[in-house]
Amino acid sequence: MGAPLEKVYHFGFSFSVKQVLDVELIGDIDPRCLYLVPWPTSTCAYEAELTKVADQLPLALRVRTSSWYFVCPEGRSWEEYLKSLKPSHGKKIRRYLQSPAKRGYSVQLESPEHLELPRCYELLCQTMRHNQDHHFYTQESFQQHLSSLEEVWVARLNGQVVGFYSGAVIGHDHSLEFRSFGVYHNLFLEHVKLGFQRGEEMIDLGNAGDSFKRELGAKAFEVAFSLRSTYRRCLALMAWGLQTWVQVLLQPWPWWLQLLVGVLVLRLCLYLHKWLSILL
Repeated sequence: MGAPLEKVYHFGFSFSVKQVLDVELIGDIDPRCLYLVPWPTSTCAYEAELTKVADQLPLALRVRTSSWYFVCPEGRSWEEYLKSLKPSHGKKIRRYLQSPAKRGYSVQLESPEHLELPRCYELLCQTMRHNQDHHFYTQESFQQHLSSLEEVWVARLNGQVVGFYSGAVIGHDHSLEFRSFGVYHNLFLEHVKLGFQRGEEMIDLGNAGDSFKRELGAKAFEVAFSLRSTYRRCLALMAWGLQTWVQVLLQPWPWWLQLLVGVLVLRLCLYLHKWLSILL
């Protein structure tokens, strides 16, 4: 899944969170950062790496998601799987698959060595902004992530990159002219089709949209993570946890009330930061 991705958060003070995609590629741990690490509830193949992380980053918040979606082939071919879907969904997916030929673009695996990384980062930020996620990954960590992979799904139109999917993050052009091209859908579909060809038992849909996951007949599983830090970064750990909790809590609230609570949370974080700076 590649090298970690990094985001920078601001709560009156700044801190970085590294999203670990492959524990064996975590590298040297930076004690100034928080780390979001996949943390299985049962024994796994990378126990030694998890022990190292726990030793160096002793504070932890447990994060669980009960809606991480996977396509499960269960011994079927891709065509057999398509036939097993709800007829309207299968028809819609077949229509998506016709888009590259109809619109004149290609979707294929490419080595990161041949990719225009700044262009890919621009497309990633476009997609995150479209999804109202304004905590962008740093460009440096994104380029390191892509460069650490053997291959990346890339959509090109007349030689220009109009979309990519790394297996962890996706970016595609949101210009009006490409809105009906189905680039987003075909990047994921080629990823799923390859999983069938390779005989994978579970194909991770990562950050695909929920409606598309349902169309693909994906199944939801609970996945556990651990957000970890040193003792000196305990305030950053608290701030991240509080911000996440407030985001979930405030979703049905009016915007002005969300803004008011956000200001109060920011003031609380600033007060705690000042107090802990004196103690530590």
